[in-house]
Amino acid sequence: MGKQGRTIVRRRKQPERPPSSIESNQRNQQPQQQQQQQQQGNGIVSEREDSEQPDQHDTRNLKRPRLDRNTIEESTIGNIGQNRNIISDTYQSPNAIPHNRIVAPNDSSEDAEVVRPHGSVIPDIRVQHPQQNSKSYAERSKETEKKWNELLEDLQKQFKNCYNDGGPKCTDLVEPVTAALKFCECREKEAYKRDIICFFYTGVKKISFTCCKCEEIPVTLLRHSLITSSPFEPKIAFHLPLIEWYSLLRAEGQLSCQAFSFAFTTLHKSKIIKSDTLRKALGNVFFVYEKIVETVDQQLLQYELNEIPQEERSACPACPTKRDAAEENKGSYMSVAIDGNQQLRRLKRNEQDKEKASCSLYFKADEYQNAFGENVVETQMPSNNDDDIVCTSNFDVANKSLQAINKPRFHETGVVGCVCKHDIALEFTTMYQSGEGFKYPLALVKVMTEKYGNKIHVYYDIACRFKHALSVYFPELKRSGSKTAIGVFHSIGHSMSCQVYNNPRFIEYMGLVDGEQCERVWSYLGKFVSITRQMSAERRMLTLSHAITHYNKKHLFNIPNTIRRRWLKAKKMIEDANKIIGAYDPSLLTDNGKKLKEKWEEFVKEVTFDPGSNTNTAISEEARKIQYANELHNFYKNQTSQQKTNIVESLERALKADGIIEIRWGDGSENYKNYYRMGQERLLEKEKAHLKAVIVGRTLLQDQLYHTTKLGHKASKKLKSSITNVRTTAMPILKRYNDICKKLERYEDVRSYKDICNLKSDFWDFEVDTVTFRVLREHMNKKRAQEEIDIIKIEEIRVKRYAMRQCQALETAVKKFHRQEGTKVLLYYRLLDAEDFYLRVYGYHYNRGESFVIPGETHLYEAFDGVDDNLEGVNNYNEGTEDEDNINDEDSGADETESQDDVQVDRVAVDRLYEEIENEEEKDDEEENEENVDVNADICF
Repeated sequence: MGKQGRTIVRRRKQPERPPSSIESNQRNQQPQQQQQQQQQGNGIVSEREDSEQPDQHDTRNLKRPRLDRNTIEESTIGNIGQNRNIISDTYQSPNAIPHNRIVAPNDSSEDAEVVRPHGSVIPDIRVQHPQQNSKSYAERSKETEKKWNELLEDLQKQFKNCYNDGGPKCTDLVEPVTAALKFCECREKEAYKRDIICFFYTGVKKISFTCCKCEEIPVTLLRHSLITSSPFEPKIAFHLPLIEWYSLLRAEGQLSCQAFSFAFTTLHKSKIIKSDTLRKALGNVFFVYEKIVETVDQQLLQYELNEIPQEERSACPACPTKRDAAEENKGSYMSVAIDGNQQLRRLKRNEQDKEKASCSLYFKADEYQNAFGENVVETQMPSNNDDDIVCTSNFDVANKSLQAINKPRFHETGVVGCVCKHDIALEFTTMYQSGEGFKYPLALVKVMTEKYGNKIHVYYDIACRFKHALSVYFPELKRSGSKTAIGVFHSIGHSMSCQVYNNPRFIEYMGLVDGEQCERVWSYLGKFVSITRQMSAERRMLTLSHAITHYNKKHLFNIPNTIRRRWLKAKKMIEDANKIIGAYDPSLLTDNGKKLKEKWEEFVKEVTFDPGSNTNTAISEEARKIQYANELHNFYKNQTSQQKTNIVESLERALKADGIIEIRWGDGSENYKNYYRMGQERLLEKEKAHLKAVIVGRTLLQDQLYHTTKLGHKASKKLKSSITNVRTTAMPILKRYNDICKKLERYEDVRSYKDICNLKSDFWDFEVDTVTFRVLREHMNKKRAQEEIDIIKIEEIRVKRYAMRQCQALETAVKKFHRQEGTKVLLYYRLLDAEDFYLRVYGYHYNRGESFVIPGETHLYEAFDGVDDNLEGVNNYNEGTEDEDNINDEDSGADETESQDDVQVDRVAVDRLYEEIENEEEKDDEEENEENVDVNADICF
């Protein structure tokens, strides 16, 4: 039986590797007889014993290595049979029994065992091709994301249940309990234990949880206020208060997961887990937490909005609602600023990374980008309107060809935002592999008109070009009286002929809005550029949404102070304007600005002069003769040109037909000389008027540079650059002017650029001198300040109404839920914030209904905590509210009496603060000039 009892395994040739310890021992030993036994059970067959001596020349039997695990794995890389349990390359005699079984991928679990020589068993080995087991990072991420989405609804439910008793505390520690077995609904409790490393405020603790197989582990742990880092067999979990703390640090201080993890492990000197492992786990947990919180917040907001009529809803308390837009007044228009940020772009992970994340909260405008397409009208078309003057400045914002952005390594190339004048971010849209095209702001305007109507003033950096596209796609905005303007500081870089129609300081009913709200938002979001640059699309969207929500909460809370600062600014601007105008000519203050209005209209005509325009549509006989003389001059000068000959002959036929001429004018004829000279003099006047408009604009830019306070380095640099660019515009005009003077032999009128820049020279004949430029500017500032005061009075009423409406809606929503329900507690927290805002608006606390019961445990406190002595904007206080706030309930206990006494002490502080503010206002009113507008408005903030 020499060769018949052997099973030979033919292995593929592998690179040389160091021999294993087993192989070394076998090589050092003498060949021995091998015994073979057959074992029953599980289909495992061992080697058979040979009855004959091995062949001396058969070295394969003598030096054959043992079948260790590495040998099995190497042998299975070859072709594996579909329905066989042996390798296709294995040789076996017909009468031999296989000495070893190597499992294939489709074997059952009973066959998944292998017996080594000498009887050692390797259990449950199912070796497959390496490519069949390995998954890419993208595939694992998709599986994880899909699993989290499946669990999201259950996690939201358990998150709200965490607040049934008032919510988890930062000092809580979770003990190993069997909560899953208590709450699960299965009949047979299939319990198992799992050890989880839990992170709390106070440190790290390893806890053993008893779970049931009928419920997912993340859901079970969220019952204990813990969020796991993975939906599949998690090992790490974070306590909710710890995640909330990091969420605030991330929004306020832009703290990355890496920085927080390093600080946490360093502070607690934790050796259980490394800082980098904690960073990865914290990142996963934070974004799951944000998904849950964002969805729950939307549900809570919907409960609140259900109590508010649709036409009274607004994201900003001071902006007009749809009901306010129906009114005809200066304050019925909403003012929004639109601008792009190309720093918030994201790197693609690979060529297949083209995912577009969505967010209905702030990025709804992404749905409308395709409605406008790529070929949006991006150039301003001239029209018959006076305010449609083509800007002569060289801007290319809409068609920016930034090399870094056009590279394929970026997918999201930036963000375009829309912010109201109270610095509340309303809407955003993402730019995809393109510059700041007009389709992005148009998509934002689409969302704004759907939510707030057609009365919207739009501020944009290149509004002089954008207004045409806006009128094409949204003609209802122009019909409703909406206007477009450039931000105050961006308008500095535009020509003066553009500024007189697009600078908000020169446009009626715009108030003192600067149009730079987006720049303040970018200043905050710019700190997230490095954090979001290499994120996935979804995580980047969650990060931006979280940051925008935090930004809005801060600015919404400070709206009363913001409005009061605007009121004080308008009041001071009126005082400063009156001083400057009165110093120039006191009589200008007594005619209600009529004289200054006329001077402004004259100034606008001068700076917006267009040499190509012709106000007289009917061409006179004299003009036709001048045109004929000019063409004759070109013909006599270039007699060889056939084109000039054709033009002259065509004109002659038309003039002869109308009886204006009989024969061609000769080169020395009087008619030719007189009409040609007359045409050159008219052309000379046009060129001079054109120069006048350019130089007057330059002078006003200089006035802005040297007479504007708090201009800043960047704005000053822009102004200086604009003044320098005037020379580029003026020199070709000046050259044409000097050439005409030489043709007319008026050499004394030839000028240099330095001569024309001096407005006091005899070259200019101005009705408006240099001093009046500043006076006109102050006159326009005064008008805008007066409009601002009128608008603030209307906004004050809106904010009061919003504060009252929000408290009433939340109070009603809280009463609809059971006392211990988590949703009721979360709504109560929102009510506390609403009452705090109410206090800042009215100066006293919101008075709840008598039937209102505080939800949750006794540790929840009411919003009636006293008055913050640092309130900046308290200006109106109703003394009669003491009786309303002091509840005279005979059954109230000692605790309630003490709280009322504390409130009385705080009310004394409010009275004192109110008297100080009122005395300061009375003192300011006594010093105010009689010509000033009445600024004794009842501003309560």
